[in-house]
Amino acid sequence: MINIGEVIETNDMVEKENLDVRTITLGISLLDCIDSDLAKVNENIYNKITTLAKNLVATGKEIENNYCIPIVNKRISVTPIALVGGAACKSSEDFVTIAKTLDKAAKEGNPHAMEFPRAKVGGSQYDFSFSGMKSAVLNYINQAEMKGETICVPDLCASFQNAVVDVLVSRAVAATKEFGYKKLAIAGGVASNSALRAGMKAACEKAGIEFYYPSPIFCTDNAAMIGAAGYYEYINGVRAGWDLNAVPNLKLGER
Repeated sequence: MINIGEVIETNDMVEKENLDVRTITLGISLLDCIDSDLAKVNENIYNKITTLAKNLVATGKEIENNYCIPIVNKRISVTPIALVGGAACKSSEDFVTIAKTLDKAAKEGNPHAMEFPRAKVGGSQYDFSFSGMKSAVLNYINQAEMKGETICVPDLCASFQNAVVDVLVSRAVAATKEFGYKKLAIAGGVASNSALRAGMKAACEKAGIEFYYPSPIFCTDNAAMIGAAGYYEYINGVRAGWDLNAVPNLKLGER
């Protein structure tokens, strides 16, 4: 539990550094889920996450009430799966089964239980506001608490995911059609999300767009993709001096 020193430190950051976002992370050790039987590993992981994470929102609210620190983001962090699945996984596809188990645990809920707004960004029809969606979720939680209503965490998470997927799919398909493209691809870590994959596939089929998506084993994060790009630049003889600086919006191939 949070101690008074951490509360004072947080308040100092808010007052002196103008920070206005607080988050809590529920760390779940999956080391006790290790087993030589892959099916048992998946069962252990699913049961532990769904059991421990069901009270995350309520615990966050308790922290807010006890210490007067607004919590605007609540998330879960688990043990690296390479450690958990090492004894049972004999191939990359075995690890994919664990990824599917995590995905299943994350979507145990009704995606239409709450209809959150699809926040737009003025003057940019293909952008949307994650902050707006998160604010809508926070408002829902606050109103439910004020009314003494029980919050179903799986429904809340599923509904939030549904809103995000809806916006991503509709914007991507609209842009593809407007600019005259016939193919649409997704990549990166988010491309492993089953709800996003299903939504994109259905929308593209309806719009007559060819949809491409990688196997989950190839849905690496941005760091891995940049590392791969750097490797091929290296073997092609591309070098840079110590004066090279980071340019966040630089596109591949640009200098």
